[in-house]
Amino acid sequence: MYRYHRALTADVLRQIHASVAPLHPALYPPTLSPGLLAAGQKVMLGALYEQCCFNGLAGTIEGWDDASGRYQVKLGSRQPVHVLVGPENALPLSRDLEGAASY
Repeated sequence: MYRYHRALTADVLRQIHASVAPLHPALYPPTLSPGLLAAGQKVMLGALYEQCCFNGLAGTIEGWDDASGRYQVKLGSRQPVHVLVGPENALPLSRDLEGAASY
């Protein structure tokens, strides 16, 4: 289970992601390539500097944008906001944390 704290910097998040050895590309289902998170995955955003108002909010991965190398994330459900975030800014949420942070 991930425990997320808003004070984590982008450098710390990059170190966390770098410390996990990636699986061989043949093991990823097609929906996960080239991003590691599948569409529909719940994530918490963090270490955003220019859009810091989104730090700590939960969203849903909508897909991977090849041109920018970022995830497309939907925040909220009534009036959704769509943002592009780097892989280091989207932490997967476990089911027990999904209701803890919302837009």
